[in-house]
Amino acid sequence: RVAQLQGEIREAAQRDDWDNVDRLIAQAEEEAGNNVWVRSALKTLSRYARRRDRQRMSKEAMYMSSKMSCRLAEHDENSQLYESSVEMDKASFLQKKRAQGRRIDRQG
Repeated sequence: RVAQLQGEIREAAQRDDWDNVDRLIAQAEEEAGNNVWVRSALKTLSRYARRRDRQRMSKEAMYMSSKMSCRLAEHDENSQLYESSVEMDKASFLQKKRAQGRRIDRQG
């Protein structure tokens, strides 16, 4: 559901409909619940929304939506936990990144 909302966020950002972007981000945060990885990724979108950075917002939302809706996951992955040190030890295609195109920071 969050991936679908990210697609809607992208479309709203492309129209410069920032009130809708803010509303959709809040809705996505509510949908994310206690999922630390998803909430962390949404912080990136929130940052771009505060700056009203249409290009970065649109690009990040597009990639984030795509990755969240069809990414590979380990069979025993706990969706509620997110630790960058654990993610770094995984193959890159299995890592949960907070922002697409970024390396995972050891600092968290």
